[in-house]
Amino acid sequence: ETDFYQAPLNYRGRDNCEPRIGGGNVLVNIGGGSRNEILTWMDNREDWPANKELRGAGWTPLAQALGDAQDYFASIIPFDPSKECRANYVLLITDGEQDCPGDNELDPAPRAAGLRATLSLAGFTDIRTWVVGFGPNVQGADQLNRIARAGGTARNGQGQIDLLRGTALFATDPIALRDVLREVLADIQPDEVCDGLDNDCDGQIDEDFPQL
Repeated sequence: ETDFYQAPLNYRGRDNCEPRIGGGNVLVNIGGGSRNEILTWMDNREDWPANKELRGAGWTPLAQALGDAQDYFASIIPFDPSKECRANYVLLITDGEQDCPGDNELDPAPRAAGLRATLSLAGFTDIRTWVVGFGPNVQGADQLNRIARAGGTARNGQGQIDLLRGTALFATDPIALRDVLREVLADIQPDEVCDGLDNDCDGQIDEDFPQL
């Protein structure tokens, strides 16, 4: 019953190509939302309007969504008390390429690059964009590979970061998607660096270097 799901909260791709709405909605605030708040959007249960579900329908505004992500990060990171050690990133899971009426020529890749360059120049942590193509229609999609390269996460056949020839991550079924997400989680885990700072936000400084 899609008639229930109307503005102002639009979490279907068919709505988010509209210029007045934009490309993405913040459903749970980063750093301020709980795990349960996140899970209510993907727990396969719906009790309108208290417990909604994410649903894929219609258009795929990847460029617009990445642009909105950049604006959102730029508005919250300067006020984050843990900005020196918190790892911020974008995980883009999509079953399609850029697809919006009248603006399919928009290239999402520069938006991913913008997430890295704009905020890094402002002195904040590099924000990488992980790209996961989910489903048979996007396997090996060149556009998704270019987004991953621009976002700093493309990998080569040996699993190494390769921003020239590397590719995005791909999965054709839920089991493969689970395995891919495990890879991403392993890569985004912050590491403590010997620099006199608390790089992993655990309240300790250089704790992995007992020889100091």
